[in-house]
Amino acid sequence: MTQYSKVPWTAGDAWRGFVFLVAWLILFYLFITVLIVVFEIDPDFGLIINAGEVLLLVPVWFFTVRKYGAGWGELGFRKFKLEMLALAFGLFVLMIIFNGFFSVFLSLFDQGVQEDIGDLILEQPFSWAFVLGGIILAPVVEEVFFRGFIFTGLRQRYKWYIAASISSLLFALMHLQITGFIPLFFMGFLLAFLYHRSNSIWLPILCHCVMNAMAFGAIFLLE
Repeated sequence: MTQYSKVPWTAGDAWRGFVFLVAWLILFYLFITVLIVVFEIDPDFGLIINAGEVLLLVPVWFFTVRKYGAGWGELGFRKFKLEMLALAFGLFVLMIIFNGFFSVFLSLFDQGVQEDIGDLILEQPFSWAFVLGGIILAPVVEEVFFRGFIFTGLRQRYKWYIAASISSLLFALMHLQITGFIPLFFMGFLLAFLYHRSNSIWLPILCHCVMNAMAFGAIFLLE
């Protein structure tokens, strides 16, 4: 049986963190709409999205550090056994294979896994901020929020695979991509499993960073 570290926050704290996420998404899109429609400002989406990502750390801080005095280790920043690298590599390859087959399936209906954002990125004055945020900032923040905080909190009450399913569902919903929902859910579940087995958030962060780097690389190659 897998031995994992308990955390001081509860499943209730995790659900309240999700409520914050929903409120954040609503306010975020309202803010963008006001900038474009009311003030007729063409915002740099890279900088705005990066700022929005950082806001996800607010509920993590409030429900872990401020409420319980939790430290980095309890959020998953722990050493892992070297043999876990093999598991991480295997799951990473599995994600790539699944995404490849799913992309082929969607192509039968003239659809893609995610929206075409290549032009949007390249047209931004600070496109480098969007790319670096997507490759480094987003994976770190999202793994801390969804695996380090949400998953471990839900795991206090539910079986690990139920907690992984719920956190993966929330992870996929947050991205607001209809055609990308299934791959994102699958990715989230495998990352939660990797966290559960390794008892460390470093490996999910690494896999997430590489996946995003490959996605951005494909965008720039196609453009």
